[in-house]
Amino acid sequence: MCGGGGGSSASDRAAADRRHQENMARQREQMEEQKRQFESSQAASEKRYQEQLAMTQRPAPPAPSPTAMAPAAALEGAATSPSASLGVPSTSQTPINVRGRGRGRRSMRADIAGYGGGFSIPGTP
Repeated sequence: MCGGGGGSSASDRAAADRRHQENMARQREQMEEQKRQFESSQAASEKRYQEQLAMTQRPAPPAPSPTAMAPAAALEGAATSPSASLGVPSTSQTPINVRGRGRGRRSMRADIAGYGGGFSIPGTP
């Protein structure tokens, strides 16, 4: 028959109570750590918000000077030099973007041997 069962011994109950207290202490530590992380995250978020708010409340930058809209005197070669529009002085009268001969659509064709596109084998038609 059955051994009769019965309750757990005092030492078993004491060990279970000790494990329970350890688990509760560990859980409290985890909750404190989560709270600390949450508070630091909230502080960082608040700091970012205050920085962004300060940026939106700054006064507008000053308007450009009235002479900025007036035409300026043209320099020699400024009309032909693409770099002149960027404020880079040019000593050459030749524009930077002039391409050499043979560049353009033809160099991209794949159906003509010897040009940039496609696979070509030397000595084959």
